[in-house]
Amino acid sequence: PASLQYVVDDFWHQKDFVMKAVEVTGMALWFASPEIRRCKDFVISAVRRNSSALNFVPEELRCDREVVLSAVQGSSQVLKKVDEGLAKDRLFILAAVQRNGAALA
Repeated sequence: PASLQYVVDDFWHQKDFVMKAVEVTGMALWFASPEIRRCKDFVISAVRRNSSALNFVPEELRCDREVVLSAVQGSSQVLKKVDEGLAKDRLFILAAVQRNGAALA
């Protein structure tokens, strides 16, 4: 939502605040501080709560199999936008289907 742009910058450096905002809309991750967006553990937790947050994750983490598999748990639609290398990885696809059977659809 557009209202996110009016949140005071200090809040975007606080992991608890960002996580609550991500639960409402994945787009909130875009406003998070660069340090938070690069923190793999935080990103995994965020995409588990709201898979659309994957759209706002830095490129190097969008290609990370653990991050993407965490997002797949919430939505099989993630596989439609997955990195080409992961899409061709048989073991990755099998792992995705194990986490979310709808990934085959």
